[in-house]
Amino acid sequence: MRQSYKLLLLVIILPFYVVPTKAMDCCPDCSTINCTNVGEGPQGPTGATGAAGATGATGAAGGTLGAAEFIRIIQSPNNSVPPGTAFTIDTQVFNNTGGAIVAAAGAGGTVYTLTAGTYVIDYEMSLGSAGSVAIYTGATAGSLAIDNNTIAGSTTATTWIHGRAIEVVPTATTLVFAISSVVGTAAVVTAGTAAGFFMIRLTILKIA
Repeated sequence: MRQSYKLLLLVIILPFYVVPTKAMDCCPDCSTINCTNVGEGPQGPTGATGAAGATGATGAAGGTLGAAEFIRIIQSPNNSVPPGTAFTIDTQVFNNTGGAIVAAAGAGGTVYTLTAGTYVIDYEMSLGSAGSVAIYTGATAGSLAIDNNTIAGSTTATTWIHGRAIEVVPTATTLVFAISSVVGTAAVVTAGTAAGFFMIRLTILKIA
């Protein structure tokens, strides 16, 4: 009978018996038993910041590096300019290139010397008859030859002609250029209704 009581007690007690968990198995700073990081120590301090990397290469300069503008409003000698003879455009309006663009007399008119770089050249005028103009280039004023890529013109008299071209001057060299007629003798006339102003204009931008 006593054995029956003991067996009954075991059946009643066992379902409610829980095996205790050892607190010593938890991390020191855990507030509860059954920690998830059993056996791990506390996180250490953050390490020192590493040294900065090397500075990257400087990018290419953008925009315009310099500019120059030349004009002439007196007709002579631009009233008779045959091919290969330079128009006279000798009044300097602006030049901030520090010697990169220099104007001088030559080839029967005005020639311009450019140092190494890349230039945008605009040339404008109105001619008394149908005609064309272009940039002539060479190593010296005495060796100028037409650059056919730069021809601009009009089949109508007194039309405002505007040519634009890019010239590249290699490193350690210079380039001489002038503006001249392509076919036939050219004569600059007044700009529209601006009586007495025989405008011819040359604008040069150094972009590289």
